[in-house]
Amino acid sequence: MRASFALAVLPLLCASAWAAPLGNVQQIQTAPQQVQINTDNQLQLQISVFSDQVLRIQAGPQGVLVGEGSKAAPIVIAKPQSKVRYDFKDADGYRLLTTDKLALRIYEKPLRLALYKADNRTKLWEELQPLPLSDKQ
Repeated sequence: MRASFALAVLPLLCASAWAAPLGNVQQIQTAPQQVQINTDNQLQLQISVFSDQVLRIQAGPQGVLVGEGSKAAPIVIAKPQSKVRYDFKDADGYRLLTTDKLALRIYEKPLRLALYKADNRTKLWEELQPLPLSDKQ
């Protein structure tokens, strides 16, 4: 049986001449279906749990998160389908957000992410270096 995994990243994080790294995690807050991370570079990362296999990750400077906006991207899910149970805990060297299908590792210094199947051993993708974000993104 093949499981399908999706990760929507908004806005698209791309490098630019004036881009700065996200930085180190300074504060993490959890809420129903959401984890919010603030960094020492005054950037905010928000992870929304849309289903047990769909996460939306948004990042923005000065705590400003901007949606996709064009309504033309059918891959973007506007709202969670229903309440999804997730766990968030400290692990060995990272924070771990898990659903029944996914495990998202959040490394703090510097902030970067790695996505695994729920077993937290089968890697789906990993940032090899922290993503940069400019003040215009």
